[in-house]
Amino acid sequence: PCFAPVDLEVSEIGYGSATIDWTAGEDENQWIVNIFRTDYSFTDTVTSHPYTAEGLFAGMNYNVAVQTICGNGASYSDWSDTISFTTNICQPVSDVSAEVSEIFESTGDVEISWTAAEGTDAWQINYGELDFTTDQGTLIDVETNPCVLENLEQHLLYDLYVRTKCDENIFSVWSSKVQFVIP
Repeated sequence: PCFAPVDLEVSEIGYGSATIDWTAGEDENQWIVNIFRTDYSFTDTVTSHPYTAEGLFAGMNYNVAVQTICGNGASYSDWSDTISFTTNICQPVSDVSAEVSEIFESTGDVEISWTAAEGTDAWQINYGELDFTTDQGTLIDVETNPCVLENLEQHLLYDLYVRTKCDENIFSVWSSKVQFVIP
């Protein structure tokens, strides 16, 4: 007999990944994992579990089911029960401010601060001259809040945006624009 996997569970849910595990029969060693939504379906044939699904979108609802491949592909089990999970949401920052204190006026430095979602510890700052587009600014990765941008040109009006870096290549949307000038 070819038995469907049981006790399907999803753990270690990230911004773009999730780990899927199940209980298999004694002699089973090949499965089809199907991850799907109404507008998306992905299947992968695997020979071990747990299985880590990657390339998912942050903040999205997914369904998953697993099927056993039996007899070297001669037959297939029924699908396991379907379970649902939601990938984590990459929260944007808010309340961004740029403060030029008297200490920084002569050096061209500005302190940037923002309100970050709990548990976040990495961000990107994108800044440039007035009305720059985010693909043309100076992009820096930071792990401190607040942080200091150094050696900016005095008497120039700058625009600045901040976003959360949730995972490698997974970011929140950019914050609202903040403008500042170094006196």
